[in-house]
Amino acid sequence: MPAEHENNMAKAWRILWVAVAINLLCGFGYAWSLFKVVIRQSIETGGAFDWDIAALNDPFAAFNLVFAFSTILTGPLYDRWGPRFTSTFGMVCVGGGLAICGLSTNYWAWVFGWGVLAPFGISWTYAATTPTVMKWFPIEKMGLVTGIVVAGTGISPVYIAPLTHCFLDHLGLSQTLLVIGGYSTIIGVLCALYLSDPYKIQKSPIKFYDHLGKGITRMIKSSLFWRIWLLFFIGGGVGLMVVGSVADMAAKSLGEAAFLALAFLALGNGLGRIGGGYITDRFGRKPLLVFVSTFQAILMIAAVFIVSSEEISAVIMILLTSLVGFNYGTNTILFPTISRDLWGVKNFGLNYGLVFTAWGAGGFMMARMSQMLLKVSDSYTASFIVGAVLLVLAIFVTLYTPFDH
Repeated sequence: MPAEHENNMAKAWRILWVAVAINLLCGFGYAWSLFKVVIRQSIETGGAFDWDIAALNDPFAAFNLVFAFSTILTGPLYDRWGPRFTSTFGMVCVGGGLAICGLSTNYWAWVFGWGVLAPFGISWTYAATTPTVMKWFPIEKMGLVTGIVVAGTGISPVYIAPLTHCFLDHLGLSQTLLVIGGYSTIIGVLCALYLSDPYKIQKSPIKFYDHLGKGITRMIKSSLFWRIWLLFFIGGGVGLMVVGSVADMAAKSLGEAAFLALAFLALGNGLGRIGGGYITDRFGRKPLLVFVSTFQAILMIAAVFIVSSEEISAVIMILLTSLVGFNYGTNTILFPTISRDLWGVKNFGLNYGLVFTAWGAGGFMMARMSQMLLKVSDSYTASFIVGAVLLVLAIFVTLYTPFDH
């Protein structure tokens, strides 16, 4: 038995690192602000992109919405078909979406490629990686291993940001997207072929549509579910508001090196997911969620003065984005673990898929709102104030919501 246990744990860690590798390939969505800068320059100089400036964040906003709501479908399909097929299919969709963007400057092509097809593919890989890893490890390691696997997506801009910056300089926007889409698909499919569930996990005998309908009905009737949903809507939405515009925000202090702000935000994001996973296992979900919401609200108020300042140093800007990333990363690791605590591992793909729609709705609304306020006021101040107010609301909701392990 000890030898069998050691073999199982060795396999579990291999599964974990393969899942991390897949997620590292799917974090290009966090690099949107780099592509956004290029598109904005093209719009302002009469180039190939002729979009309305207020719609500049629309592909990113659609990305968040489609990614999250797709998990309602892909979660149950993962429960039924397993991780190998779902992650393989997902990586093919990712490559196709990026290829469409690389071959067109049309607004609707980008909304479909970046905002629909690519995130639809990522939702398949996301549905496969996190739940699969959670099945291989005991509950006492749940926060840590979940933090590690989702850190792959969060930390990926650490390499994607400088790589994309280099590609954009030497290859241009179109070729950059084709290259990223190509290597992501090839490597991702090879990694996907290694994923598997533990042998003791059995597929549900319940018919798919019955399973889906009963699961949704049970979840949405719970007031606890809607409180958790609201908390994720706020935490995820405020974080994604910054992610979607960080290169533009940092351009004043960092100039052409603004991609470094994105890289450091991603580094903070990844460390927040790993560190948050470890901390929540030791001290509980609620204390950590109250802390990160409070800290993020303080950072939003600080950002009002930092981003609008004419003489802010690059160091202060990088520190701000790193801390925002850390809090956002910690926030995102909390909700899969909270969902597992409250509703268990069985049918986790569906259960967390429902919770995860909050992330998408928050990202869609906050990204769209931020760009519209920027067009009207030529400033991010109003967006930061709205974010701070929502985070204060989240603190009070968290204090009066009964959850923890």
